[in-house]
Amino acid sequence: FCGSERKVYVIMSCCAILGAGRYVAYYTLSIHIMYSSFLFIINALGILNTVITADTGSIASSNELGGLFGALQASESAAGMLGPF
Repeated sequence: FCGSERKVYVIMSCCAILGAGRYVAYYTLSIHIMYSSFLFIINALGILNTVITADTGSIASSNELGGLFGALQASESAAGMLGPF
């Protein structure tokens, strides 16, 4: 299912869902629609993180894997803290 070309489509779909879901969540007046869009946002983010982690694990050597995942986690945390500003 996830060949190299299909991974690109999965990533593009997740990014589109993230963008559309955030737009819907922030501009709707219904709390039910807001939480429904959060459901799609969270699922798309989980799929995107899994694909990125799997690809990263396949390109790095086993000696550098821990440092690479640490750097990815640090950048993810920094983006989560600085993103709202």
